[in-house]
Amino acid sequence: LGRGLNAHQRTAIEALGLRCSNRACNKTIALQIDHRVPYAHNPETRLDNQDLLCPECHRRKTHHGWHLEPGHGPRRFLPPRPPAPRLSSRPGADQRAEPDGCSQTARADQPSLL
Repeated sequence: LGRGLNAHQRTAIEALGLRCSNRACNKTIALQIDHRVPYAHNPETRLDNQDLLCPECHRRKTHHGWHLEPGHGPRRFLPPRPPAPRLSSRPGADQRAEPDGCSQTARADQPSLL
């Protein structure tokens, strides 16, 4: 039927209580319905994939990487996850080159100048 809730789904959402799903937010007006799994990834409009968010929390979730912890009802609103460390595709790239290509320690196969 589309992205939005039908009348029966909207009534069910409203019966659960109208407040922002971010438990630290106490807003109860101008709430927006948010898909937990983005509609572009799963084009179904199901009640178990919906959260009520105030416009500010909805903007932070949609555009700034914030997310609700798993579960239902009011729950913690968590900041963006830090990016995963990038692994280098070059072997030995994490090792620092020695200045001037010289080793700081003498090797057994090289004569020492000291």
